[in-house]
Parts: sequence; structure tokens; C-alpha cells
Amino acid sequence: EGQGLVRIDRDSELVWKNPIRAHHAAEIRAASGELWVLSRRVHESRFRAREVPIAEDFVSVLDAATGELLRETSVLGALKRSAFRELLADTKDEGDLLHTNALELLDGRCAEGQPAFAAGNVLLSSRVLSALFVLDPAARDGRGDVLWAQRGSYRSQHDPRLLDDCRILLFDNAGYGWCSQVLELDARTLEVRW
Repeated sequence: EGQGLVRIDRDSELVWKNPIRAHHAAEIRAASGELWVLSRRVHESRFRAREVPIAEDFVSVLDAATGELLRETSVLGALKRSAFRELLADTKDEGDLLHTNALELLDGRCAEGQPAFAAGNVLLSSRVLSALFVLDPAARDGRGDVLWAQRGSYRSQHDPRLLDDCRILLFDNAGYGWCSQVLELDARTLEVRW
């Protein structure tokens, strides 16, 4: 994790390699031949009025056949530009600011009840912020925008998945106190249904 990404064929022969610092999640969009991954760059950045080292997460899109980077969207940048930027008040002063740990490409099946869940948008999870959010990578001239963000009773969650009935299933690492649990949430209200 974080060292690069490789594609191998069914005989374990290397098809391509890319030094992108991919982590946690990857999803192929077969119709377009795109591979969507979470990636990270560690660098110095001006955050909270001083230069600090940060790990900045990106939603990166690669050509699945060649491994070539096609485009990327800074998750931190999109969150800073969004109406949900106040979530960043709860992050650390440096280091792994978001720990984005899940990516799901949305197909639009839940957009009627929640417009942010439109096809082409991405459901993300931030362990550090204990928040779920939906990123539109095409918004703001391709720089991205967070259209929806929520916190619930869960803490340090992982692997949210949008179910067919428009509920969200996730692994809650610490919201129950001393142990973990699996939750099923209403996608609009985040009310725990199970």
C-alpha cells in the first residue's frame, strides 16, 4: 500500500506498473476502461496558516489498459471549496489529515431521493473526520466539489457501500464505544436502520 499500483494478467505476468501511491480502494469502470483509485501525495503545504507536512488524498483515474494517469481530484481541495469545509476544523494540524479509506463510484440509482448520489459522483469515507461524503469530480471545472457530507453515530468508519435500497452499509470502527459494529444507515438521514 502506498508504494505503487500494478496490473497483472491471469498468469501473474506484469501488464503495467505505475508509481502512484495508491491506497485502500480501487474500482474499475468497465464501460469506459477507467480504473478509479485513492492515491496520496506527501508534501509540505500551507495549512492553518503555516507550512506543514501533510498526506493529501486524491481520487485518481487511470487508463485500466495502460496504467496512464488520466486525471485526479484533490479530496482535501474539494472539501476546502465546499459548503462542508467546517469538517476540516476537526482534523489534525499536520500529517494524515483525512485518511480517506473508501471509494465507491455511484451509478445514480439513489439520485431521486438524494441528488448528490448522481451517476459519476463518488462516495468517500474519511476515518479521521468520522464522515462520509460525496464528491463530484467534474464540478468546478474539473477541480471537484463535495456535494453531500454527513457524520453519524459511527467513528473511524471504513468501507461504506450504497445498497440497492439506497441505504448505506458500513464498518463502524469505534462508534459503539469499546467495540466495532456493522451498521446499515438511511442514506438521507443516516438514521441507523440495523
